[in-house]
Amino acid sequence: MTGSKRGPLQGHTFAAKDLFDLKGERRGCGNPHWRKRQSPSLSNATAVQQLLDAGAICTGSTTMDEFAFGLSGESPWTGSPPNSANPGCITGGSSSGSAAAVARGDVDLALGTDTGGSIRVPASWCGLLGWRPSHGAVSVQGLQPLAPSLDTTGLFSRDPQVLLAAAEVLLSSNKQRQSAEAPAPTRLYWIPELWTDLEHPVRSALIKSSEQLSQTIHCEIEALPLATFGLKNPQQLQNLFQTIQWDEIAATFAALPNDLPLGPVLERNLAMVRNRSKGAQEQVIQHRQQVRDTLATVLGDHGLLAQPITPCTAPAIGSFSLDRGAGSLVGQLILLNALAGLSGAPELSIPTGGMDNKPLGLGLIASPGRDRLLLQTLEMCARSLAAI
Repeated sequence: MTGSKRGPLQGHTFAAKDLFDLKGERRGCGNPHWRKRQSPSLSNATAVQQLLDAGAICTGSTTMDEFAFGLSGESPWTGSPPNSANPGCITGGSSSGSAAAVARGDVDLALGTDTGGSIRVPASWCGLLGWRPSHGAVSVQGLQPLAPSLDTTGLFSRDPQVLLAAAEVLLSSNKQRQSAEAPAPTRLYWIPELWTDLEHPVRSALIKSSEQLSQTIHCEIEALPLATFGLKNPQQLQNLFQTIQWDEIAATFAALPNDLPLGPVLERNLAMVRNRSKGAQEQVIQHRQQVRDTLATVLGDHGLLAQPITPCTAPAIGSFSLDRGAGSLVGQLILLNALAGLSGAPELSIPTGGMDNKPLGLGLIASPGRDRLLLQTLEMCARSLAAI
């Protein structure tokens, strides 16, 4: 699908996760049976059209976890897309095909979605730049929702300049308040309690990367206790996110046809949602607002939070456990990626030197609406990305 003959992305190629409308194509959401029941889309999703109007060329859609409800990227219908940065290992999901296409060099950038880590996790495990924007900063028109108050449209790329240009295109028509300034960061924080359960070599590698980042942006790293957010322990953060996500997922899939064939992982996940314990909605909403307000107050206009995205490097294909309990891999992934989702904040996954030649990303979070602070930080780090 050819775009405009002029624009900041002229000649660059991109692919879109199978959640996005592509004009004339059926949207499958990672399920071939669902795809067959759909009519061809009459128009492109807004984000797709924005990239086309900026001169980019769309090569098609990419595989994903069914209906975006998963973090492994392994599909019962198409298998696991290749992770060229770590052969034999999964890409992570749910935006697995988008990450795989960029990592292999098939396209210059790719659209994905991120609810609970679906861009950030595969970016970390595939050695890519991955941007989850502030909630509402980039249009979600023309895509299948999962949990609407958490869903975002974002990007993958290998090239900082390509990601910066594409992000600016997607942000340029945003009607919400988004700072047009690109100030340099002046504070850098970390939350020690969210680093304790990482594999030791991973923790050491990410601490080293954080220290290198602090030198690059000339900011000392300051501790930000989890209790600042009214959270007693990491499990409470995971539970808060999961309660909100599962309530919204239940509403999203309430009308899913009973006769639609589903893969075993999605079947299991939806059964967990149906059998969930329902929390006190008012308390959950209030606590979420407290988390959001606290993050915005602490980080302000110029602060950043360094955050792990994955507690390990990518697992081998077929080894991803579905256990969601405390300390499980899925549980840790949900925990490490919960804060940006709950607060509506933007987060950038930046490739580090990795561990034993296996990719590993470092997350950077800014206040909601401060996407350009993250992008400015990326520009500052672009020359030294391989060293971070």
